[in-house]
Amino acid sequence: MESAEKNIQLEDRVSESHTLRLNRNPVLFSIGKSFAWSIVKTRSYKNYEIPPETTELMKRQKKYKDIVIYYSSPHRCMWETVGIPYAISWHGGEIPLIMMGNNLVKNETGFKERVLKYVLDYSGVVTVEREINPRAAVPIIISDITKILQSRRNVLIFPEGTRSKNGLVGNFAPAGFEGLAKAVSAGVEAYVVNVNVDYSKLIEMETFAAYNELKVIKPLMLNQEFAGLTESQKLASMRDLYTFTHFATEEKYLELEAMVKSGNPDFKSQWETFEDNQKYTFKWSDWKLWKTFIGDTEISFGKPIYVEKSSDKHYRGILAKQSRDACMDLIKIHKINVLSEAIVRMNPSFGAPINNNELYSNIIDVKKDLSRYEDKFRNFSMLTRPEEISETTSMMVDSRLMEGYKIYANQISHLYG
Repeated sequence: MESAEKNIQLEDRVSESHTLRLNRNPVLFSIGKSFAWSIVKTRSYKNYEIPPETTELMKRQKKYKDIVIYYSSPHRCMWETVGIPYAISWHGGEIPLIMMGNNLVKNETGFKERVLKYVLDYSGVVTVEREINPRAAVPIIISDITKILQSRRNVLIFPEGTRSKNGLVGNFAPAGFEGLAKAVSAGVEAYVVNVNVDYSKLIEMETFAAYNELKVIKPLMLNQEFAGLTESQKLASMRDLYTFTHFATEEKYLELEAMVKSGNPDFKSQWETFEDNQKYTFKWSDWKLWKTFIGDTEISFGKPIYVEKSSDKHYRGILAKQSRDACMDLIKIHKINVLSEAIVRMNPSFGAPINNNELYSNIIDVKKDLSRYEDKFRNFSMLTRPEEISETTSMMVDSRLMEGYKIYANQISHLYG
């Protein structure tokens, strides 16, 4: 009973702090769009892949408003919240309302952050409080999606709920699809258009890799043996393990060290606070980073999928799985994916030199394993020399970068299944 009451209280708290604005403020929308469009590289349209029927559907929806489009995409990078709407607009579609967690502007402590939040709220970005308890946000997500679609507006949603930190595409949560199914049951004609964005250089890769490295330290701090050590022994054990990281900064390590020195034995709750601090919050300097280091992005749209009326209670789950499968089918293969998979297969020791002959042999093997997907290769082919793949990617060959290689290798791991 206490758990049920707590969930109701959390849902009420999330609901009270949430407002859905279906109508954009024309001035603020123009300002927000100009800022967002400035982040997209000038010639990015050359890397768009979209079926003719999807383009026709976008234009039809914008002109007649007789249907709605539910855009669904995996979430690897915050840039997708800008890049996907830009690509939709480029092809003559109406810019959708964008559903996202509130972490983008979670810390509204300064004037600039409050201004950004205000502009987002009135320019078509629907932020949902997910930090307290993701489950408490589910009723809000379902309700918002239903209302958006019933108002004949399109929506862009990232059904994983958060960005993938390991390169794998997570399961698509069914909440948004339940909102979609409810709108269709109410008489709305809707289509799902699945979207996928691939990167030759993932902007948040170093942040994710650092996070994954620090997770290696977490089990050490939470096990019983560690609890029985003296403070000096704990610090020595942590430092030994920290020696085998590359992306994690000394500053982050010192935060962990402070946990030990605090004398508080409850490392579990401290870790929750530490992990919460690793979550991404937008900084004004990020727009330059997004524009400068985005690399070559591939934005791929799938064919429209008509949503049927259904009373099947499992239908939302069926839609979620169908959407995820379609998104996975859109994934492209970059040189960095091939190089990373080749190095992961070698599994070199941290800091050990990587033998070029073994690396080149592995690159050839990886390409052979992926040969049936050659139509997904981007900026290389089966004939591309392994030396070229090794020398022209966004990462240098260095065994200390293993957590980064794992992220890129995981992005294509489903193709080996």
